[in-house]
Amino acid sequence: MRSENGEAEREARCACAGVWTRRRTGIRNPQSPIRNSARRVGRRMMCSTTRACTTRSSCSHAEFTDAPKYAAETHERGGKKYYRIKGGGGLPYKVDHLAHIVADISKLRAYNDHFTQRQIMYLYIMISHYIVDAAVPMHCDMRDDPPSATDTTKPPQLDRYYSESLHGQIEDIWDKACTPAAVAERIVVADTYEDFHVPTDLTPSTTFQLDNKDHRALVRPYSVSDRGMMDFMVDMCVQSKERALRLFPIATPNQWDQTNFPALTREVFADAISNLVTVYLWMWGA
Repeated sequence: MRSENGEAEREARCACAGVWTRRRTGIRNPQSPIRNSARRVGRRMMCSTTRACTTRSSCSHAEFTDAPKYAAETHERGGKKYYRIKGGGGLPYKVDHLAHIVADISKLRAYNDHFTQRQIMYLYIMISHYIVDAAVPMHCDMRDDPPSATDTTKPPQLDRYYSESLHGQIEDIWDKACTPAAVAERIVVADTYEDFHVPTDLTPSTTFQLDNKDHRALVRPYSVSDRGMMDFMVDMCVQSKERALRLFPIATPNQWDQTNFPALTREVFADAISNLVTVYLWMWGA
């Protein structure tokens, strides 16, 4: 399956116009309530009160009583401490770095054309991948990444981790749900018969229409300060970690919450779009 990226930036700008009335001011479409400016996290983290969190780098005292022992960083949000595990990912750093590069390249291109549109679009695709990854609960949960027998950088209580196969299983469910809409709207081009998936019961939870006010209300970008991109992405990862705790209960992580999965899916996809819009607008106005 191949993506049609030639008009990606124009399409993204059109999509943003549906939910923002003015760029980077915090003034949004009346259907999209303002949420506080950037505070979230995308590496594996853990939380120190009754929860745990990652990107993949997080855990809590509830999941792992010795969580601080394995922490490379500590982030406090809402009275809780979230620990990024040693050896964990660096998604917020990557997004912060790439966002500044894209913003700078776009400015430089006004003075010379050494950076081609193809090069710039490659960076857009790369940063978009990282941004959306932060909305996936498994990407921000240490419990998705159990240690090997010789790994001393993560808590050793293996019963607190969930099966590694669950990550792929859930992403496969999402892929089958959203691909029919993507093919129908020519966001992607189906190259093989297998690409023509039949819509599933979960497809409506992954689909957003710009002309539907209820759908637009779920897309709620943030206003991020010039130097706030790192904090924003950290906050997004923390939020994703909290969602992972709902999907995979601490006591029984392998018994994932299938009953509330459609509602959680809607949250994940809405946040992924919101975060993309947030970062794109920041890059265009930085």
